[in-house]
Amino acid sequence: MTEWDFYQNLIDLILRPQFGNEVLFFLIIIIVILTILQYSRFPIKPWTAIARGLGRSINHDILKEQEGLKADISTLRDELSEINK
Repeated sequence: MTEWDFYQNLIDLILRPQFGNEVLFFLIIIIVILTILQYSRFPIKPWTAIARGLGRSINHDILKEQEGLKADISTLRDELSEINK
């Protein structure tokens, strides 16, 4: 398969009138638009927001535990400063 055949097959796959290909075409358009917005001068960074959202959803339990540990450390510091007075 030559490079030309690959591109021709890709074009045929996208342009064939099937429901799955319409969805694929729509997804490709969305990906291209999001990428253009990411690297444009606008302060909108969609890929960064998507990655940040995924990271927060994956690490939700860890972030919650970290907040609890910060509160505990703050309490211990207050108690320690009262003892040292």
